Amino acid sequence: MAIILDNQFKDTKFGAKKDGRGRIALGPEVEHSMFSVSQNQHGQILLTPVEQVPSHEMWLLKNPEAMESIKRGIEDAKNGRIHDMGSFAQFADLEIDDD
Repeated sequence: MAIILDNQFKDTKFGAKKDGRGRIALGPEVEHSMFSVSQNQHGQILLTPVEQVPSHEMWLLKNPEAMESIKRGIEDAKNGRIHDMGSFAQFADLEIDDD
């Protein structure tokens, strides 16, 4: 079910017509390129901008503790709470065991 975040819609295009393949051009005013599509019982259609997340990165969105740790790290970096640990170049050629 789609969530309407506010009701302050503005018309960006009138008379949009779908082509033979069911496509509708949204026009240059629309910034996003991917949407979820919802339709109500009256036939009104709501497009909600979405972003794709690669499967190998989805674990972070599904792991609240890891996400919170990342957010804390970003906040620490913004506030200058960092420690220079030096170069890690010496470890660049080490084999990684993925087991």
